[in-house]
Amino acid sequence: MDDSVSRGWVHRMLICQVCKKTSFDRIFTHDGEPKEVELLYPQPIVIPAGLPDRVAKEYGDALKERRRNPNGYATLLGRVLDAVCSDKGIPGRTAEGRPIFLRKRLDQLITQEGLAKVQGATGLRNVAAHADLGGLVSEDIPYLEALIRYVLDHLYVIPAINQKAIATELGRRQAAKP
Repeated sequence: MDDSVSRGWVHRMLICQVCKKTSFDRIFTHDGEPKEVELLYPQPIVIPAGLPDRVAKEYGDALKERRRNPNGYATLLGRVLDAVCSDKGIPGRTAEGRPIFLRKRLDQLITQEGLAKVQGATGLRNVAAHADLGGLVSEDIPYLEALIRYVLDHLYVIPAINQKAIATELGRRQAAKP
């Protein structure tokens, strides 16, 4: 950082030595000391409000992998779907103890919760998770992300926002009463 800057925002472009990808940030300095750092690009990882703890953890772990490896990211998004199924009471094992495949669990979740079919999510996840099926490229990821966000939004995010809106409305009505 340049010593001539005593107060204000300093913008930086950083290049990762490992993956060679860039990031942009800005640092507020006061008397040459950094006080505040704000990441401008890529956008910081944001976990939507309303997700149960396990789903939020799996989603956060997946988002951290997003820029590095499409196959790893897609596989981790499959773990998010597994966590959602478990949270909604969809069993992960048969009575004999054998695992139930994600596609079957997701089909049950879709029926139980009245969602539109999202079998493309498990199809892309399977291609990513199994080397003999091929692999995903960066251009494939937006499809999978949209399907995952659809599930998360409809099961958790929108109901949480609705609850906050109802609470806000009640609070405003109470405040307006004489």
